[in-house]
Amino acid sequence: MNFRSALRAALGRQRPPAPAPAPATSRPVASGPAPAVEGVTAGSEAIAVDLSGADVDLVFLTSSCRECKQCWARATAADVIVTPDPATDSPRAVARLAPPGVTVVMSSPAWHSYGITKAPWRVKIRGGEIVSSGPAVQLR
Repeated sequence: MNFRSALRAALGRQRPPAPAPAPATSRPVASGPAPAVEGVTAGSEAIAVDLSGADVDLVFLTSSCRECKQCWARATAADVIVTPDPATDSPRAVARLAPPGVTVVMSSPAWHSYGITKAPWRVKIRGGEIVSSGPAVQLR
């Protein structure tokens, strides 16, 4: 018995249950109404982007992937960049990479709701509807 398990036994504590796994999706959502994107900014301020009726591209990026670097540099004000939560991605790195005038939302739930499992990924939204979804380096 190691020290930690002995301490837990002495204190009568059990290990907390493991968190529920994120919902698995076999492929990204490619059509239908675009769910709103809610999360925080790199400065930890709450942010919500209502996409009903919107014409925008959601660009799912991380601050650490090599392929994402060129997408950060090419983002425009017509894009909304979505990164994983601050617990997964670095807010400092995200703030450093964010182009001026581009909305950036740190939101792992958005990745899950759109079924995104890899970056860089782009979801085109026109009139509030998802019209295409694919690797960001191939869509523009």
